[in-house]
Amino acid sequence: MGYRNLLPMTVTGGGGGLATATGHGIELTGRVVGLAGTAGAEVGPGPAVVAVRPEDFVVGDPPADETNRVDVGIEVVEYHGRELAVQARLPQGRALLLRTPTRVSRGETVTVWVPADRVLVFGNGNTTDGPPAEEAAGPSAGVAATPVPDIGAARDAGADREHEVTPS
Repeated sequence: MGYRNLLPMTVTGGGGGLATATGHGIELTGRVVGLAGTAGAEVGPGPAVVAVRPEDFVVGDPPADETNRVDVGIEVVEYHGRELAVQARLPQGRALLLRTPTRVSRGETVTVWVPADRVLVFGNGNTTDGPPAEEAAGPSAGVAATPVPDIGAARDAGADREHEVTPS
């Protein structure tokens, strides 16, 4: 189990069990997922939810092709031992969570990419197999159903300032 970035997008094409979706200033191609997480369903044009795990994004290594390549702005970087937990922003402002061993810094713009077989496209009631996207991507699928918190806004509001230490 884990978390996924859930991106409401619009399917613009596809076939052969794959779909291409656009939204938030990006385009992603991935596997169409139907009933009970089965791959191979087809989805027509229209609304969908695209799910990608934070650890599936590759930072720093150039992709073999331009598919699923995205430029993101780095907002928050947290050291977690072997890897960094990163909050980034997509071109149109949507938060995106990443986990990477590659060093990045706040304020940088970096290119990330994700293999198509790690992108899941849940059709919104227009798949030939399966429930609506909200059900398919729900908690039973191991997906965080709540929106990604805007860590940067909380920081800017002073929510993460250091605690004052008072002598006892």
